[in-house]
Amino acid sequence: MTDLAYTGFRFTWDRPDASAPKGMAQVQCLVIAKALSDARRILEDTVTGSSRGLQLVKSGPDVLQAAKAAGLNEDEGGVQ
Repeated sequence: MTDLAYTGFRFTWDRPDASAPKGMAQVQCLVIAKALSDARRILEDTVTGSSRGLQLVKSGPDVLQAAKAAGLNEDEGGVQ
């Protein structure tokens, strides 16, 4: 079995926001994880509220650098 390296994942989704047009605001989140399935689990554990319209926008080493620059560690996610 090989040990997978960590990578960065950038997601967007719609969150209810009364002050946003049509009552929904688009939110972005960065996650550092080994796999997409892990990243989705981290989002579920980290972010409160609905994840309606959750979409992976990009993943890779450049997203990993952005996530680290935002102060995230391995197996962590945060709203940007």
